[in-house]
Amino acid sequence: MVDIFVNKKFEVEPFIDALQWLESKGLPSPVKKENMDGKKPGVPRLEYFINGNYFNVWCIEDLMDNGTSGSNSQEKFRVLPEYIRTDNPHLIISVSTAESTPDVQPEDTSLNGSVLMGEMFYQLDAKQYDPTSPSNLEAQPLAESFVQWQIYRLIQQCTPSINKLLVCPKHVGASRHALCCAASREFTSIGVINIVHYDAYAKADPAAYEAFKKENPDLVAASIETTHGIVKMSAAEAAGGKHRYPVLFVSPITDRYLHFDDDVDEAQNYTAGYNAGIAVGVLMENMTYSDLVSSPSPRFADSHTNAAHIWVKGEGISNVGYVLKEKKITTDQPWNSFHASSSKNNLLTFVVEAGRKGSSDVAEWFIEHSAAGMAGCDTCDAEPDNLNFAFTGEISFDYGGHTYTYGGYTFGQGHNARSRNNWWAGLASTAGQEIEIPCEGEEKAAISVKLFIKACGGTENEFELQITVLPANADI
Repeated sequence: MVDIFVNKKFEVEPFIDALQWLESKGLPSPVKKENMDGKKPGVPRLEYFINGNYFNVWCIEDLMDNGTSGSNSQEKFRVLPEYIRTDNPHLIISVSTAESTPDVQPEDTSLNGSVLMGEMFYQLDAKQYDPTSPSNLEAQPLAESFVQWQIYRLIQQCTPSINKLLVCPKHVGASRHALCCAASREFTSIGVINIVHYDAYAKADPAAYEAFKKENPDLVAASIETTHGIVKMSAAEAAGGKHRYPVLFVSPITDRYLHFDDDVDEAQNYTAGYNAGIAVGVLMENMTYSDLVSSPSPRFADSHTNAAHIWVKGEGISNVGYVLKEKKITTDQPWNSFHASSSKNNLLTFVVEAGRKGSSDVAEWFIEHSAAGMAGCDTCDAEPDNLNFAFTGEISFDYGGHTYTYGGYTFGQGHNARSRNNWWAGLASTAGQEIEIPCEGEEKAAISVKLFIKACGGTENEFELQITVLPANADI
């Protein structure tokens, strides 16, 4: 059994629309849908039976007393535990539209439309910013949920399919390379509770983020909203304070950090709710019973958030992206997720949620995939002896109105920088540098693209990639 709790009516309606669209693509139809309009109290909007699993789609606002604000934290906590106890689910999925944070949103960019997932929860009692709110729920300390490790593997496997189906929202939508589904056990949902008036967010959101980072500087704030933490509290209440019901939060991003008034309207909320339905629906279609009964994997035991940055330079170059093709990691170490994003100033960032245990096997794999040359950050070594993990993929960029892609760009992380986890970059081959740019009419302009990557001095995780576009017959 999986309980899916969608926050409000305006969020569950596009969520259901996405599920119905997925039915036309192969998602099994619901076994019960007599309450799809939400007019029957205490009944799920939809009930599915897929791969031996039951999925109940609930709207939290449906369960609350009529006349109560749909934002009332205390009322949500009052009604949820009973439904969780009755269903006794193997997994709870909490869905709520959210604002992104500086931790995941590169400067001058947007993640609007993306869907972020995780299992860490932090709350701030924000009633001081909304003193007339009727809610007086006590904020809970940082909590993790120990979601089954197979669920993260499932998300990783489904991410390419999900990304192809996400819709870019109306206001400041994420770029082509940033619009994505991403999950990490270190992603934290920041909850601002005891607020019922939207104008209080302007002060409550930054206060919550700053308090979280002061108390937890090493954790990643993925989103800011009002409900995920309450679902986690309700799960603990239903289980008598135990970690019986794992909770996975799903945050479809509606707005940039501190841009609620600029980005959010009905269309923006609809797109975010729809994208959440796409992401969860694809997971539902592929989830098995063994995924739900697998053991949780403690976050700090074997997995870390690892980031690298590539400053891409080149006149006329834009929309830089990277697609992972192959990976290698030390045996028995987890690889939970990979996410690549780029900013408007062409800063390409990789975030890998994976284990850190060096091995010669990974180093040898990296060297084999870097035959044309390699460079390590903050090291004098010519090549790595041991690496934690490595991966290779394609770098793409736009130039002259067209998109171009080059494969064989390999990266890895190891222990060569004074015991720090430094990064390495390599290139499989210099072949395939000659390309043709289509022009108007039948003629084509032949050019040569030279890509040169180097490590930035003094850092363990920064590189510079220079892209130079020249006529093919240029004297270089």
